[in-house]
Amino acid sequence: RRFGGDECLVFRLERPVRWEVADEYDFEAFARLGRALGAMGFDVQDKLSGVAGSQDYSRWELTCPEGLVVVEAETYMGLSVEGPADLVSRLRERYLSSS
Repeated sequence: RRFGGDECLVFRLERPVRWEVADEYDFEAFARLGRALGAMGFDVQDKLSGVAGSQDYSRWELTCPEGLVVVEAETYMGLSVEGPADLVSRLRERYLSSS
């Protein structure tokens, strides 16, 4: 909250939701997700990848005018998207309706 004069701004914090998209080795799922993200106007803001032992890990932060999502791919964990519920839901619908 910010107080000043007669105004009070309240920021709503929302717990992000996580959508488990597919197995981490499903390259068609990666391509489909990329097309859905592009169609919704997402841009990559930050990316990270690395290897530890037998584990590969990649993380991308993407933004669009409606908000931010985090896409992660990890060995044995799969491909996932995390973000605001409404945005993840719309992305999931776009993903499922694409081919």
